Amino acid sequence: MDSIRRHAERWWPAAIFIAFVYVVGPNLYNRIQVGSSVATKLTHTPTSPTKTDCELVDVNLDDLMDLYNKNMSMQADKLVDPYIGKCKNLTVQVRDIWIDPFPTIIVSVGGLKNYNMRFGEQWKEKISVLSRNQEISARCQIRDVSSFLIHFQDCELLGQK
Repeated sequence: MDSIRRHAERWWPAAIFIAFVYVVGPNLYNRIQVGSSVATKLTHTPTSPTKTDCELVDVNLDDLMDLYNKNMSMQADKLVDPYIGKCKNLTVQVRDIWIDPFPTIIVSVGGLKNYNMRFGEQWKEKISVLSRNQEISARCQIRDVSSFLIHFQDCELLGQK
């Protein structure tokens, strides 16, 4: 029994680290861009309720995510970089909503691909009445992209069905 306990005590930090990397690791790398502060990239909070001054882009979001499947991450980061901080109009179906600390809508776009749409606190009431699979339109700023997830920030609800 003592040998089992000693063995477990020796390996539990490694097991926790492996679990952390498995859960957080795939998207953590894509959140950190070369030359930027890790703290700034991971703790960004939305700054304004609307992004009327944000440049709208007409880009296929599947194509952006696919850049990470077709290229090395460093190459894909450079290809995606011109779209970071730009706005995109979206019409999507809501999959889930949570507060973390900002109202966030999760949208599944097929398979393992998802969008995280972060709204400001001022949208909490309007977002809280939405239901699963309800179609919404929103304008959001692209925060970061990976092969399976696009994070949007400073979202503005434009309409709902």
